[in-house]
Amino acid sequence: MKADYLKAHFNKGLVYEELKEYKQAISSFDMVNTLQPGFFEAYKRKGDIYLFNFQDYHSAIVEYDNALLINPIHFEITNNRGIAKHRSGDLEEALIDYEKAAMLSPKNAIVCFNKGMINIALGKKDLGCKDLYQSLKLGYKDADKEIEIHCQQLINE
Repeated sequence: MKADYLKAHFNKGLVYEELKEYKQAISSFDMVNTLQPGFFEAYKRKGDIYLFNFQDYHSAIVEYDNALLINPIHFEITNNRGIAKHRSGDLEEALIDYEKAAMLSPKNAIVCFNKGMINIALGKKDLGCKDLYQSLKLGYKDADKEIEIHCQQLINE
């Protein structure tokens, strides 16, 4: 019975999310976490809503932290927590998450791109450009624009 109730709340959250009724989606996912605190996907969903729809980076980080306590090697949650930290201005902590995400998924072009942009922002241009080139090599075409902006001087040296 509890499993059916849990599944119903999770599915209701997914429907609300699809309908862009984000507060209701969060309420449904909260109920899932009340019924089963170890259901990391509900924490991830809330984190994604806070990050991508509300730009509430602190709340996103809290939800991703909860999810990672349950599943510490989840690539997407780690990367998304890095994005939230990056957008909140915590560049050093964002880099730690991006580096962990890169270890979990070494051939992920987006993670290479994210690492590159953080390294450049932190004044580590050589490392950043290396990451951007790797991102481009792995197929992320937007890396080309950033390479043109940030790395041309390194090519000419």
